[in-house]
Amino acid sequence: MGQFIKINNVKLYYEEYGNPNNETIIMLHGWNENRNIFKYQIEEFSKYYRVITIDMRGHGKSSKPRTGYSYTFMAKDLYHFLKKLEINNPIIIGHSMGGQIALKYYLRFDNCKKLVLISSPSTMPIQLFGAIKLGQEYLTKKLRAGLRYASETFLKNFLSSQGTDNQQISQKDIKLDFKDFQVPLYVTIGITFNALSFNVQEKLDQIKIPVLILAGVKDDLIPISEFEFMAEKIPNCKLIKFPDCGHFSFIEKPAKTNQIILDFLKN
Repeated sequence: MGQFIKINNVKLYYEEYGNPNNETIIMLHGWNENRNIFKYQIEEFSKYYRVITIDMRGHGKSSKPRTGYSYTFMAKDLYHFLKKLEINNPIIIGHSMGGQIALKYYLRFDNCKKLVLISSPSTMPIQLFGAIKLGQEYLTKKLRAGLRYASETFLKNFLSSQGTDNQQISQKDIKLDFKDFQVPLYVTIGITFNALSFNVQEKLDQIKIPVLILAGVKDDLIPISEFEFMAEKIPNCKLIKFPDCGHFSFIEKPAKTNQIILDFLKN
């Protein structure tokens, strides 16, 4: 069920799944995405956990103010969101920007049991600097192209399966609606400008909770060496590489991704 909650003078939209008495997973989407990016994870995770997906400010159904798009400010949004819902020590799963905000949140507020970072670097990779220099429109198209490729790859693999369960699900049910991922230009510019200064590399050794990093070797925005560096610096960290995936491994290989995450959370 979806609803709004007022945080820092903005309304954040969120949806909740699973048993409210179970341990809580918070899922944070990436740049120019929204809560629906996790449509292939929600059903499986909610069998065992209380799952909450959030549209961060500027995205989805949440308010779209002109300001407040620093990662620090959005980490504060998350802090007040959890405080208002009286959620303590949740598991946080973030994709790309969502994982970076999760890092900011943990390093400041230390209220998290485990972190799952999907294609979330600890600083701005040189590849992304180059993409940004070519303009906002170019960067948006590049990310959308990666998302579309991931979705089409999953769809192709899904339709080739002969399982009886798969035959009962229509193509319409499993396709992502790309029209759903639209944000105002000023939101894109605001987040990108603030992303340039994001860097927590020197604080990675301060992370004391278990961390799982999922990374696509074919990610053309973030080199795999960045995630290898993070795995070396974070004391209790496990890195899983997806040889045939890009920036959206959780869409390209949802079943494998889901099982890896669930195994990590249960241990």
